Amino acid sequence: MDVMFPKKIKNKRNEIIDFLILQGLPSELLYNVCLQEDDAISLIKLVKNYKPEKILEVGSYVGVSSVLMKCFSKESILVSVDANLSVKTDAEKYGFDKNIVTSYYFELLKKKFGYTDNIINLSGFYSKTPDIRTINYHRKNNLNIDDIKVIDENELMRYSLFDFIFIDADHYRESVFSDLNHSKKFISDKSVIILHDFVGKWENEVVAGAEMFIRENSEFYKEKFGTLGLIKSSGKDL
Repeated sequence: MDVMFPKKIKNKRNEIIDFLILQGLPSELLYNVCLQEDDAISLIKLVKNYKPEKILEVGSYVGVSSVLMKCFSKESILVSVDANLSVKTDAEKYGFDKNIVTSYYFELLKKKFGYTDNIINLSGFYSKTPDIRTINYHRKNNLNIDDIKVIDENELMRYSLFDFIFIDADHYRESVFSDLNHSKKFISDKSVIILHDFVGKWENEVVAGAEMFIRENSEFYKEKFGTLGLIKSSGKDL
């Protein structure tokens, strides 16, 4: 792989974030909440290694990681699943108090980078409603998520099988377990599932969720790639 490749990834990530800053989002929000540099490098190296034709991202937020993956996988189709909540919940502490949903910024990114037709956005929860602690966090910030539905799995079946699934949604272990279990329906034995926050603040919860899944699904195993977790099938009984 080109020794300059990590720099290309960093530059593209920064280009995406800088565009969102121009749209009014606080730089502190984007550089703290969205995909970090090390995560971006690990993720895009995996995209280049696996060369997926169909990508599913769970928890896309304003679209930084989705558009970044598309920039390095131009021929792929990417399906994004996100609850489409207001950015105000995370951005208010940075002085941003506008009640604008994440998809507004995602659509601007798609238009800017030319991916209007080959990034498909599905709005809703992926496998289940979030952990009660996540729900209470949003309620504390005056955001009601009770009306958001879990996406009908038949809608996802329209686009599967996915070669590559990137999960960056609710990080509590029961939710991670549920998302992994749900993902089994949409993959083959050649597919890979990537878990964000396998290292760092949410490591204990995310790793615990992955281990719960593997205990119940012995045909899968986990490994670490940079800052990310990989869940792969041994090819048996899938």
